[in-house]
Amino acid sequence: MLLNRKTLSYMALATILTACGFSPLYGERTVQKGFYQEKANATDKLSKVYIAPIEDRIGQLMKNNLLNIMAPRGYSKPTEFRLEVTIIPPSKYELALRKDDTATRETLNYVATYKMLRDNEVVITGQTETKVSYNILAEPYATDVSINYAEKRAAEILSRDIATRIGTYFYQKP
Repeated sequence: MLLNRKTLSYMALATILTACGFSPLYGERTVQKGFYQEKANATDKLSKVYIAPIEDRIGQLMKNNLLNIMAPRGYSKPTEFRLEVTIIPPSKYELALRKDDTATRETLNYVATYKMLRDNEVVITGQTETKVSYNILAEPYATDVSINYAEKRAAEILSRDIATRIGTYFYQKP
């Protein structure tokens, strides 16, 4: 009886998701173009976006993450779009103060602005933001490792957000 209820709940969930028009962002779909139908895929379009170099270490991490997400098999030739990302230097906030007013934790606020160009015309522009925290430890090396890990997390979050927004753009305009 429990198995039947579980099966029925999965079937109901699948029915609800298809009824609301849910379709995967990166999946293949059929689009009406005039009198004929064409298969559209956001993943194919994402691989046609050239990602310009991004400054600083976090920029290198972001570019690598964006390449892994948007063009895991490399760029499609020729590339049609150019993505330019600018990272504003992070602001720091001290948290968890000791009795002697020294911080034991800091939060970094990263802001990245991006624009995607096609034939030198801006197609999409936006800004994304994330906050990451790290511990300030007694050993300087341990604190440096903690900071590097926080930067890596920030780069992953910002990259995924930018890639999702660009994927959504390509999904809406096949």
